[in-house]
Amino acid sequence: MSKLKPSAWQRVLRREWLALRAKPWELALMSWWPLLLLAILWWTLAAGLPRNLPLVWVDHDKSASSRQLLQLLESSPTLSLSLRLPDEVAAMQAVRSGHAVGWLLVPRDFERDIKRGVAPTVHLQVNAQQSTAAGMVKSQVQTALALFSAGAELKIRTAQGEPAASAMNNLEPLRPGLMTLFNGSMNYEAFLVPALGTALLQLFAMFIAVACVGRELKHGTVKVWLEHADGNLLIALAAKLFINLAPLALLTCGMVFGLGLLRGFAIAGSLPLLLLAHLLGLVANAALGVVAVLATRSLRMGLSVAGVIASPAFTYSGAGYPLMAMPLAAQVWAWLLPLTHLLRLQAEQWGMGAPVIYSLDDLGVLAAMAILPWLLVPRLISPCLSAYAWGRA
Repeated sequence: MSKLKPSAWQRVLRREWLALRAKPWELALMSWWPLLLLAILWWTLAAGLPRNLPLVWVDHDKSASSRQLLQLLESSPTLSLSLRLPDEVAAMQAVRSGHAVGWLLVPRDFERDIKRGVAPTVHLQVNAQQSTAAGMVKSQVQTALALFSAGAELKIRTAQGEPAASAMNNLEPLRPGLMTLFNGSMNYEAFLVPALGTALLQLFAMFIAVACVGRELKHGTVKVWLEHADGNLLIALAAKLFINLAPLALLTCGMVFGLGLLRGFAIAGSLPLLLLAHLLGLVANAALGVVAVLATRSLRMGLSVAGVIASPAFTYSGAGYPLMAMPLAAQVWAWLLPLTHLLRLQAEQWGMGAPVIYSLDDLGVLAAMAILPWLLVPRLISPCLSAYAWGRA
């Protein structure tokens, strides 16, 4: 038996490799397609921070103070004060047409009110349908207005004879000690590339598993496949999935080390734990794919079921929208998906540097998801040995 297992393993590997070479689309699915999509994702977010977000403005005051405020806004690399418009109607049209994220209105008598000690209102309207861009525009405008207001108030106080040090203290009687933890620069490359890249590769793992096992059903070669493994289902599945998932495992390592070494987003926690979690995630998603295609006994239906499971997984993972804010049913569904636990563990170990013990619960769930579905496979594959289950698209 000790000589039989390596021989069976090699035969299944060779058979799978020949099948992949004969089907370029399957070879692409497990090799250059995920590489290409990951590269496009990385390139898209490589800038890290959104810049030059278009903001139009309406200046009814046309004073030195209004120009100073606009210069302060223009100094922000996030904003691009792209166009000065004559009135509010034209500004709103620019936002509705998609030429601007928002518009700013400097009211009449802006400078006069400041000199009189009356606080004028600068109006900002943003398109909240573009929530990320709108949020960044609001933040930058609020920062600029706070700086401008502090400078204007300081000038008034010092002009009235108040010492500069006393004026500064009166401007800010309470100084908040605000600190942003974990990705303090709000770099979208550091936040989204690991999360979306992981989701992409995990999705491919499920579809690849469906495709390589579903091929045997479609062509009626399940018995031949098992014969190459000497009837050993474990060897047949392990060898088939090994050759198909190995490129994804390498891409995962490349993403982790590329972001950590080349881009400087160092892993603050345990690298071995993170890589182990990624491996378990690939196996868990592949297991779900195998169960889906064997349960439906159809490549087409297996891909459909995999799509229902994998495609919205990122939405339910809690990476974009807080999991605790979702309805209970959505939280239960999220908990059943491997990606939810993988991304939470990744956030803890990559960016937060959490102690390993804090991530062991998610690692345990991933391990269970990587093992338990395989217990269903022997029962599910038995009906697939019948010619009735063969030949379905």
